[in-house]
Amino acid sequence: MTPGLEAGGAVVGAELRAAALPERVLRVLLLEDCADDAELIVAVLRPDAEVGYDVTHVPDESAFRRALLRRWDVVLADYRLPAFSAPAALRVLSEMTLTLPCVVVSGAVGDEAAAAVIRAGAADFVAKDKLWRLPTAVRHAVDGARERELRAAAEQSLRDSRHRAELLDVQIGELAKRRAGAVELNDRALQRLVVAQAALSLGDTATAQAAIDDALTGVQQVISGLMPQTLTAGSFRLGGRDGTG
Repeated sequence: MTPGLEAGGAVVGAELRAAALPERVLRVLLLEDCADDAELIVAVLRPDAEVGYDVTHVPDESAFRRALLRRWDVVLADYRLPAFSAPAALRVLSEMTLTLPCVVVSGAVGDEAAAAVIRAGAADFVAKDKLWRLPTAVRHAVDGARERELRAAAEQSLRDSRHRAELLDVQIGELAKRRAGAVELNDRALQRLVVAQAALSLGDTATAQAAIDDALTGVQQVISGLMPQTLTAGSFRLGGRDGTG
């Protein structure tokens, strides 16, 4: 008897272990009320040469919910259990916002029920009289979920990159506006210095002083924030302390 099942078929929820390859071991949560069927499923998985399986068997909804607090690669769920079912298990996964792939394993279930459970989110449906399909179905379910996870991560990364690019574009636009404003202020400051020079040549220190103050104000606006101290209007005086020659 497989370790984890008591004599008489009483389920204790312990781990059922199949042969595991160190390079790839899938953590499998098996929802199955029948201990014999649980043993059969593990026996079917054991010969798989591509991956190893670490299977934990739970018999009901309560144990299933507790087990979902741990990390898993895939869920195997019997379609019909006492007071629970595979469709209900899929709803639990949705409620807990878990993206675990779920492969439904069942006996006598019609095609419509099988199709409905696939529409509800199951990755695959394997009949118990065709359990030879189970290892392939499990691998495909896990690989498909991984591909979707990677695709979602890539799409999120692309969205983040686009957002950063948009922010950078806005910042570049603001910088261009500031640069244009700085050029305009710088040109005005140069023009005011030309006026000051002309006024000085005519001996008009008052006009020259006003032009210099205006030029320094423009320069201050250009370099504000770039230097700890900046020149301000009135900090450069012509002639005496009162601006007289």
